[in-house]
Amino acid sequence: MTQKTRSHLAWNDFEVVLAIANAGSLSGASRTLGVSHATVFRRLGDIEQRLGVSLLKEAEPAIGQRLLAKSLPAPPE
Repeated sequence: MTQKTRSHLAWNDFEVVLAIANAGSLSGASRTLGVSHATVFRRLGDIEQRLGVSLLKEAEPAIGQRLLAKSLPAPPE
């Protein structure tokens, strides 16, 4: 991992989170981003570790997706 403060996210981290929220799954996000499922899973894990929170919970995917979408800032206009 690069020398980032624990809670700092790069712009491409938001791209991953947004792709997961829009697609509703890691597989869908991987297709959207043109990367493997494993890459999306690993990047999500890195983001969650830096934030110290779990953005998605396997047992409650719909709730996790709603929370994930609500955690994103409004896009710039």
